[in-house]
Amino acid sequence: MLSAKDISFDYDNSTVLKGTTLSVNSGDRIALVGGNGVGKSTLLKILAGIITPHSGSVSKPNNLAVGYMPQEIDEYSNLSSKDFLSHITGTDAALKSLEVATANYAKAQTPDTLARYQDCYDKVENFEAYTFEERLPKYLSKVGLQSSILEVKVGQLSGGQKTKLALVAILMSHFDVFLLDEPTNNLDLEGLKILEDFMHSTQSAFVVISHDRRFIRGASTKIMEVLPGGKIKTYTLGYDEYLGARRRENEAIKQTHDNFSDEKKRLMAAARDREYSARSGGGRASDNDKLSANARSEKAQSSHAKAAGALKTRLGQLEEPTRPDKHIDLNFRFDAGTEKLPSVAVTLIGAGIEFANTKLGPYDLQVNTGDKVVIVGPNGGGKSTLIRLIAGEIKPTSGTLSLTRGIKVGYINQGYSFKDNTKSVIANIQSDCNVDISELYNTLARFNIKKDKADSLPGELSPGQRSRALLASMVAQGINLLILDEPTNHLDIPASDELTEALKDYQGTLIVVTHDRELLDAIEGKKLRAVIDGRVLSEAQSDRYIHKSLGNQ
Repeated sequence: MLSAKDISFDYDNSTVLKGTTLSVNSGDRIALVGGNGVGKSTLLKILAGIITPHSGSVSKPNNLAVGYMPQEIDEYSNLSSKDFLSHITGTDAALKSLEVATANYAKAQTPDTLARYQDCYDKVENFEAYTFEERLPKYLSKVGLQSSILEVKVGQLSGGQKTKLALVAILMSHFDVFLLDEPTNNLDLEGLKILEDFMHSTQSAFVVISHDRRFIRGASTKIMEVLPGGKIKTYTLGYDEYLGARRRENEAIKQTHDNFSDEKKRLMAAARDREYSARSGGGRASDNDKLSANARSEKAQSSHAKAAGALKTRLGQLEEPTRPDKHIDLNFRFDAGTEKLPSVAVTLIGAGIEFANTKLGPYDLQVNTGDKVVIVGPNGGGKSTLIRLIAGEIKPTSGTLSLTRGIKVGYINQGYSFKDNTKSVIANIQSDCNVDISELYNTLARFNIKKDKADSLPGELSPGQRSRALLASMVAQGINLLILDEPTNHLDIPASDELTEALKDYQGTLIVVTHDRELLDAIEGKKLRAVIDGRVLSEAQSDRYIHKSLGNQ
């Protein structure tokens, strides 16, 4: 249906895609995976016709309806929510095309104008464009939005409202191919289930970029991995089978690379030995030899020199094979000192916050030392406000918040932001802790942040690198209460896996807001608390909430 052939695209004098080829067939549910920066979003925009490749081609039938949803909808800030939905679903464009086709047919009733009119009319019918406004309340209600939002500009919506509005646009669309860039980012558990159910209920094809491992596992039937350089490797496998195949491939690549390294070392050693023999004269000649000792020595030197040259030639002809994926083992074990602390770490009693026309709370919550608390709940329910209160980012306007003496709080927000983006990573970290700079470099190195990256500005690091740098900062500060807000949202899958493993090993008290079901399941001994309408539910109520949200009643 939709295909790209030998696509190339450069950005800021850097090649993002080169020779990229893929095909999307009817009914495909493709997960487009790969590390941050390999060109996944660029490829999706090229398939959608939003940007033009520098070389190569995209082909599709004329009547194929292709829809695209970007990662962020801020570019539509000046549109009302209603106009945004009409635009993204293709309703507005379909009606305008029919209007033009109708006028053209009225002017000249030819086979061509009639065919164009029929195509446009069929598209309006397929898109249910005439019933667009009638259908709006149903879908808004489905995701928990009020109809009054339709007249509000996109730029005036909260982050949670934008996420839900984007989901409504997907649910109301009737495309043959959906191109979705990170549709799971910031979706709550209910939204994730709604999106998954929609994908399973339609015959449309999907190409989805997502770092949500559980979503990919349940919603995709084919994995396309974008490799560095833009080549695509296709796996007609489920996600778990894909991981197994990738693991076996990487083991084979590692063996090949190890063999290359061993051969390179052997040739280098042999060449050094021959060069040494050539310089030392090649040994002492016998008195009975017919050749003079000097002539024999010169012949041996020449022989060794030739052999050394041949070995160097072979060394130069060696081609380094693909390097294996590097596993980063985050050293997140450190003495958090929890055994020396009182049993209760944090207490909130009737803590509330008021800002603008919003009031959240009262929050009532007790976190014991050593607890692993996972906070879930619908978008806009007050989860981030709760943890920002605990972290001291904002102050309660009512009620009380108590931190036990000896508690050292570390807070990492959704964007992995640093305090001052004009200062280097190492300077940001040093301002937060009284530790020698050489020790900080060593701590960062344990998290695979080398000196050149430590000396870079935060914006020059990938989200995965920023996450590791901030976790290293937590270690350097000796944090014993770690607070994370949607920590896997902007991480690629390998980085999410690294973080998940690191948090499993963390020895202090943990409070994490997440809708990442893989991370949620991985934290052993967790206490699950749901936050809805600015209130913290009991453990029993929270457990019922998550089972209901995931359809496990």
